[in-house]
Amino acid sequence: VLYHLFEEFISVGTITATDVFLGVVCFLVVSLGGIVVGAIYGILAAFTSRFTSHTRVIEPLFVFVYSYMAYLSAELFHLSGIMA
Repeated sequence: VLYHLFEEFISVGTITATDVFLGVVCFLVVSLGGIVVGAIYGILAAFTSRFTSHTRVIEPLFVFVYSYMAYLSAELFHLSGIMA
């Protein structure tokens, strides 16, 4: 996220305070959005694993699937997949 922000700053030429403010806001939205997506999938995984305690074999599958789905969902909305 910061790499793309600095890449845009280089292409602009002159950087104003508004550009810096919008860059910080964009960084916060992308970071916090990724955390929210990860939290939603984490709650969903906890809810699912609560009711699948009798089938211990598939619980690791849910962990990997929900982790990957959180990453893909965050990347789909241009949020931070790593934070998710």
